Amino acid sequence: MTTAAILLSLATICGCIAVACVAIAFATDCWLEYDVNRIAILNTINQQSTALNPATLDFANVAREMNRSNIYFDRTYGLWRQCFPSEIPYGTNVYLSPTDTSCVNIDYPKDLDSDLDGYERARIHLMRTIIALFIAAFAVELLCFLVGVFGCWKRSPALLITTGTFMLTAWLLDAGALAIWHGVDYMETHQMNRRPYYLAWPLLLQQNTVRMYSWSFILAWIGCGFALLCAIFIFAGAGSLRYERRKEKERHAQYVMPVYGAYAEKQPPYYAPGAHAYSGPYYYYNTNTYRY
Repeated sequence: MTTAAILLSLATICGCIAVACVAIAFATDCWLEYDVNRIAILNTINQQSTALNPATLDFANVAREMNRSNIYFDRTYGLWRQCFPSEIPYGTNVYLSPTDTSCVNIDYPKDLDSDLDGYERARIHLMRTIIALFIAAFAVELLCFLVGVFGCWKRSPALLITTGTFMLTAWLLDAGALAIWHGVDYMETHQMNRRPYYLAWPLLLQQNTVRMYSWSFILAWIGCGFALLCAIFIFAGAGSLRYERRKEKERHAQYVMPVYGAYAEKQPPYYAPGAHAYSGPYYYYNTNTYRY
């Protein structure tokens, strides 16, 4: 039982880490991070304000939007909220998130406006799908936990294989959600040419903005990897438990005496001479010998 116990213990640890990491990533708001160098933008505008060139009009528009549009501020994005760690755009109604950050909710409307293009519609539907896949993964992991506890208690390889199948399904759901999120991220940066997405930004803003994946995104992938490890350890533990049970049966089978039932039924019972004689050896107490 040593190997199976070790494998199932590792599976339990990996499963707990997987659920914790994905749950934290799902609830927090640091999937994407934008760092905007506002000082560099203002300095460029001040230097070019007196120059007569075609870019002057673009700089004037940037100056008007600098304090009102959220794309000119440092911000982070999650699945639910957009947060501003430092300055807040003028006129934006914000609230404090559980991490004490000023945030606004990301809206996924049920009724889509007619002026939305195909990419925007697809993006909203895909973001809903991501959230649904994560919720389904949490439900499957809960079922996996319940079946796994019962399977370990009963020491049943069949129940443990079922548990591993559930965890593998949860891993596929998490991986599918993350893959779709990457697809949405590609659409926002390479295909969608309207505000507030990257292709519609002024060139000055693009040059002074750093975009990066943040720790919530990394946690989500770490949790996905541990979910796969958990499934592998569960399958390995079930196989080890099945192997140990088979070896135990083979070891006990060596001490089982054969019963020749057919031969015994054909032989009549043996009775010694005399009505109540004892068929075994009898002793003479006055001597040191015995007879059969």
